[in-house]
Amino acid sequence: MTFTETLARDRRRLILEHLAAAPEHALGMDVLAVMVGESRQAAYRDLVYADIERLADHGLVRIEELPSAIGPQREVRATALGLDVAGGRAHPFVASKLPGY
Repeated sequence: MTFTETLARDRRRLILEHLAAAPEHALGMDVLAVMVGESRQAAYRDLVYADIERLADHGLVRIEELPSAIGPQREVRATALGLDVAGGRAHPFVASKLPGY
């Protein structure tokens, strides 16, 4: 596994952990991108968006378009499988939970 893929798998774990801790296991896509960027590793917004899309492809999150006065907003919600993976269930697309994190 390359260094880049190791970082990507860790970002995906961070995304799922933030969603697991959020009310109703959902956050706005922009808020989530900022939270991940301020966590263990700095990440550009486009990288986080791509990770969210790939998590959705794997059934770990759902992306919903919500109407808003300023235009449609995207909300990311963890699925039951995503919550299991955030809690430590193994998944080849997401880094394993590290002790102490």
